[in-house]
Amino acid sequence: MDAHADGVQWMCGEIGEVDRCGTSFLVVSVGSDPRVADVVGQWVRTAEAVAPVRLLVLDSLDSPGELAAFDAELGTSVVGVRIHIAGGQADVLAATAYAARRGVLPAEMSTFAVDSGDLRMYCAHCRQIFRVSARAGETTRCPGCARILEIHRHSSRMLGAFLASCVSVPRESVPAVSAEE
Repeated sequence: MDAHADGVQWMCGEIGEVDRCGTSFLVVSVGSDPRVADVVGQWVRTAEAVAPVRLLVLDSLDSPGELAAFDAELGTSVVGVRIHIAGGQADVLAATAYAARRGVLPAEMSTFAVDSGDLRMYCAHCRQIFRVSARAGETTRCPGCARILEIHRHSSRMLGAFLASCVSVPRESVPAVSAEE
């Protein structure tokens, strides 16, 4: 299993264990990829043997209605709940960040991304988050400020996004600064 710096586990091995210390479970399925259903099914079967399970199935977290449904489920959660989120990378990062901002601790949450085809990117220049079809380590044009950015491998759990900054410019192309300036 490959664990990323933000705690998201990528589809490259076994699915993470269900925390059997949970007093209840919220299992969140985001997207229509059949692999998501497989992961969620395994979590639900295991968790049902331990405590009550609530299953939330969402298309994505890009729409206000889907986000409201996720928010409502988080709002009914109590101490001891364990939250398991599976979906594509961008959706898992968005859900993880939203849950973290609602006070869910890393120890209460388990995530699994079935693909890394798109991601959420935080532009260090225009300070906006965008969903882009790119991977960490690649370059892309920022939809906000139009700069060419390098997407760094660093991601923020609270933003649910990878950091991106302007691609380095060769030194000879940077204008000289005079002593009067």
